[in-house]
Amino acid sequence: MRRIFWSVLVVWMLVALTEMETRGMVASAAAGLNYTWKDEVTKFKVGPVDFQDLKDADIAGRYLTWTIIQDYYDSIYVLNLDNGKTERLTTDKTHKYNPVIADTIQGPMVLWIQSNELHGSDIWGYNLKSKEKKKLVDGGSSSLTEPVGNGNYLAWVDHYKVQVLNLTTGESEEIEEGSNPQLGKGRLIYLYRSDEIRAYNLETKSKNNFYGASFPYDYSFNGKYILLKTKLRENQGYVELNATTPSEKGIVLQNDAPFKLSKVFTGLSYGLWVEKGEGNKAEVTGVDLLHKESFSIPLEATYNHVLGLSGDTLIYLNKGGFIVKRTIIPPSTRADRNAEPIHVVMDGLEVPLRTAPISLNNSTYVEFRSLFERMGFGIKWDNKTRQITGTKGSLVIKLTIGKKEMVVNGKAIKTDYAPVTRGGTTYVPLRLIGEAADRKISWNGAKQTVYISLKDTKDTLYNEDGSMRYHGGLVGGIREGYGTQYNENGRVFYEGEWKNDKMHGEGKMYYLFADELFFEGTMRDGMQTEGIEYYPGGGLRYKGSYNGALHWEGQEVVLNRSTGEYLVVEISKGRREGKAIWYYASGEVKIEGDFADDRFINGTLYDPEGNVLYQGEFDDSGEPLKN
Repeated sequence: MRRIFWSVLVVWMLVALTEMETRGMVASAAAGLNYTWKDEVTKFKVGPVDFQDLKDADIAGRYLTWTIIQDYYDSIYVLNLDNGKTERLTTDKTHKYNPVIADTIQGPMVLWIQSNELHGSDIWGYNLKSKEKKKLVDGGSSSLTEPVGNGNYLAWVDHYKVQVLNLTTGESEEIEEGSNPQLGKGRLIYLYRSDEIRAYNLETKSKNNFYGASFPYDYSFNGKYILLKTKLRENQGYVELNATTPSEKGIVLQNDAPFKLSKVFTGLSYGLWVEKGEGNKAEVTGVDLLHKESFSIPLEATYNHVLGLSGDTLIYLNKGGFIVKRTIIPPSTRADRNAEPIHVVMDGLEVPLRTAPISLNNSTYVEFRSLFERMGFGIKWDNKTRQITGTKGSLVIKLTIGKKEMVVNGKAIKTDYAPVTRGGTTYVPLRLIGEAADRKISWNGAKQTVYISLKDTKDTLYNEDGSMRYHGGLVGGIREGYGTQYNENGRVFYEGEWKNDKMHGEGKMYYLFADELFFEGTMRDGMQTEGIEYYPGGGLRYKGSYNGALHWEGQEVVLNRSTGEYLVVEISKGRREGKAIWYYASGEVKIEGDFADDRFINGTLYDPEGNVLYQGEFDDSGEPLKN
């Protein structure tokens, strides 16, 4: 069976013209802080073209590449965004597609898929440094797709299987079933079975699933962060994931928005999602990947004219067809784009600080006023004694600059650290304040985040960010009996039986972004063992047993959300193998027969009216064999 995946082809033709100008203004606000921008209109212009003749564009680093049809065949072009120089890389009469820019160990390259005489396709590359063009992967009669490259590796898809090539050793490796591979910093990200994102460490050969990425629809990966679009029924959302911590749920940037055609990009420290509005107008949202916040970017451009990010510079075309480079200018407290900032999160919300936290003697210090006010304290500053007083109801806390002592309701408590001043700003040790206010303080090094939360009770556990994690039976702080686990967004994740702090017994699991049932059945030691899975809306997804995270023995329903067609197939030892029926969206049978190797191997093909079109064997692509 051929899988159908949604894609948007952005296509351009460029010629050099005109002049350069710059301008800047406020772009938007996030957490009460303004992001501004500055535009540079280049001399490089997109001329009047027939867009049906253009396809497959990609931008990365300082290069833009695209394909244009000339004399009935495809030509690959590349443009240097620094100087406007355009090169035609191919003149041979073959079909080419999927050109991408790859920053490899051998230098910047343009990669593309090219048809061959065996009716298959190969991967070709053009080294922009050495000017050498060569075949990198011989596909033979296979139809290769989705080439990408980064560092020491190339990746692509061959017959629905993700493949990787080591550019230094020349060794290739088949990972597993998947699509949309993306590479960065020795990590491979790909879509597994159309509804799950996985990460593969190319050095250690370890594999991880991402949590909090229900029904990924499109995503972009920069080596550390993944900007992900999800689609549940008629709504969509955007999530930021950290590839270094796949077991942790992502940050929800937008949720339950009406579905629109959109595309996502990631740069060095910023991301974008671009939605298609009325009249083809681009609706652009920026994402500060470091500070986990989104902000609107006003842009006078059509949806197709937003090309993406070159580093952290937004590249788009203005009404005159000229390439514009937009530099995003962050607030002063967000100015350092090279270091991961320290975040302070209290009760599930990040505390907007006037100045960034600092680290002294392995302790985190924060600007005191923002934190005290967020915790509900009234603030008083005595300039003569250099003393800070925070009052909240009957609780009074006093701190003195340079003094290793805290006074709580008149009682002096010795401390290891003292408040300090830096650049006219007063900073206090964060842990000191949290403990004085009877709060739990925790540090997440991977996220560079300090969490201030309520302390656990006899029947409730809290996340480090202060949101409720669990409510139900507890024995010595261990989940036991019947209880409910919550996601970080406050929705129910699991309700059912627990044993030794693990899901064990009968229970139900729910989707991350919707209050809808995902699974009901039997759990053992935190894993599903047997039960039923559902699609959003209640349609059957799987019924049977599990082996770890794998569907093991049962029946699976594979839904193509873009066409409404679906496949009902037997699962045997983790593989789609056995009897299968493929249905039209109307519910009429399309193909019924035997299924193996992710395709029909023999069976009967029907038209929508139920008439037999073919009966017999199917080829390696799942198509009827030609006589």
